[in-house]
Amino acid sequence: MLNDRSARAAIDGLDAEILRLLSEDARLSLNEIARRLGVSPATVAVRVRRMEREGVIRGYTVKVDHEKLGLGIEAFVEVTFSRGMLLETEERIARLPGVVAVYDVTGECDAIVHVVVRDKRELSNLIKTILAMPFVERTVTKVVLNKVKEELTYVPRSLAVEGRRRGRGRRASHASPASD
Repeated sequence: MLNDRSARAAIDGLDAEILRLLSEDARLSLNEIARRLGVSPATVAVRVRRMEREGVIRGYTVKVDHEKLGLGIEAFVEVTFSRGMLLETEERIARLPGVVAVYDVTGECDAIVHVVVRDKRELSNLIKTILAMPFVERTVTKVVLNKVKEELTYVPRSLAVEGRRRGRGRRASHASPASD
């Protein structure tokens, strides 16, 4: 499961800046990152490897335009379970085609399932498959009409600013008073 995480990793302002640059473009070379931040490529390499080892960086990926692949319907399905077997059922849902993510949540539902499918028929079939599972009581589906913001590789700027304030970042000149 994705939520099995150890203690919070200690990162400083330079680490946060490296993460920000990689989140904007994972194809950046270590040399380019070093040039932009005014540090040596060896420094960047050591820090990136450490963050990979500690699990801060879990991988490198591409941003896919699902619509251009013919997957025109994106939705979030709220799932309510009747009793027991919650995690096992969530894991079963996670293996279904079209399921992008499954979140175990608090609130009126027990899980939120992010799906991307070709059309209404595929969405209907997926929802019916989920509803047919034992322990699934009901679903409520929200279809995405427009994306106002989608930043799946979010790195808060405040991490870099916070690290520099504590004197742990190498490039204090990057923080301008206006960005606070």
